Amino acid sequence: MLDTYLHDLLERSHIPGLAVAVAQHGRTIFEKGFGLRNVERGLPVTPDTIFGVASVTKSFACLAIMQLAAAGRLSPADPVVRWLPEFTAILPPDGRGVQIRHLMSHTSGLPGMQALYHARAGSIRRDPDWQRLGTRDPFSVDLIRTTRELIKLMAATHIDLLGAPGEYLNYSNEGYALLQAIIERAADQPFRQYLKRRILAPLGMEHSMLLVDEMRRFDDVTELYAPEKGGCFHSPAWWDVGDIYTNGSLKSTVRDLIKYMEVYRNGGAGLLPAASVAKMITPSVTMPTGTSYGYGLTMQPGYHGYTLIGHGGSIKGVSAQVLLVPEAGLTVALLINVTGAPAERIALSVTNHFLGLPLETYKYEFPAYTAASGEVEELAGRYHSDESGDAVVSVDGDEVTLKAAGQTQAVRPFARDGLVSADGLTHARFMRNASGRVWAVFLGMRVYRRV
Repeated sequence: MLDTYLHDLLERSHIPGLAVAVAQHGRTIFEKGFGLRNVERGLPVTPDTIFGVASVTKSFACLAIMQLAAAGRLSPADPVVRWLPEFTAILPPDGRGVQIRHLMSHTSGLPGMQALYHARAGSIRRDPDWQRLGTRDPFSVDLIRTTRELIKLMAATHIDLLGAPGEYLNYSNEGYALLQAIIERAADQPFRQYLKRRILAPLGMEHSMLLVDEMRRFDDVTELYAPEKGGCFHSPAWWDVGDIYTNGSLKSTVRDLIKYMEVYRNGGAGLLPAASVAKMITPSVTMPTGTSYGYGLTMQPGYHGYTLIGHGGSIKGVSAQVLLVPEAGLTVALLINVTGAPAERIALSVTNHFLGLPLETYKYEFPAYTAASGEVEELAGRYHSDESGDAVVSVDGDEVTLKAAGQTQAVRPFARDGLVSADGLTHARFMRNASGRVWAVFLGMRVYRRV
């Protein structure tokens, strides 16, 4: 049944190929490739096909921090300025209390920024499809490559913090780039070297690496695809972020990721004390959507009586999701070779199968809600993040739309300060200040300020 479901899903979702692996109590119980890793040559996906994993990389950075903490080299409670004295030039005085743990949980107060794009723009310039992909003009920005250059660029940017450290979650790739600089100074070695020696090699992750050039010694590597109306197109150029890796540069296989997820299922798997793992998967902050974030991992309690722990990722040619269900000893890894595929929902369908639940039953339950007069109109307006651009809520009679990330969707209220799309995949929570005024919207783990 699961095989048929995934084959059909590829067809209706315009996904060229995906790989999935599932283990229970550390023993692999399902692994398979579906579709093609190279459509033009008809090459199939296998469990050993190498994909990008995008932001799944973030938990590896946090694992490195916790290893260094267990070795007494640093503490997550250390002020960032202890390791990055130049960080003082980035933040206003009220932000000097930012600790390493705030970067790990996206609660530093840093707003959406464009700084990291300066590091990604170099590879986008080499991509002949960049205009077709609708990305920002890569020739309009100065290029950087290193964390040191990133910090200098951030210091030259006016930053208006969203709030005090720990007050709000705003997903920050720049924050994770700063973690790389801290890891390298505390470990006294490059992050690439540390990752390979202390994490990938001990776990036997022999098909995992950070650099595109390192993939060239393997034959079983996916091509990249990007969506367009009615399907997708082959767009083979990989993007990188210069020499900054911690926000999303890892490449891996579902078999390797299943090995990695044992760290969280099995109390550290010899890489980390169980108490340190427990800190990583303990909520640091609960988002307005109800999901919590720990250190590089999300937590969703109450999923049909289970807890879900994991992380997703998406960038050009990559959609990824890893999941752990601790009560069932179940781990799931899913990798897809097209941008913007519903990796989380597919991974949940796979998880449901092994939990004995209907494949397409999800815990995204948004109640019916009848808004009082003027309530929805109060939410209307333009909201902005320097990283993600504008989110615009429009109200025309009974019709409410949300435009964000180049997509306009019909939405409905599910609470006084909540809007959701018909498919439940897009939901926005509006945030009020002490005087009750809506000042921001939380959308896709980002805070957009009201303009």
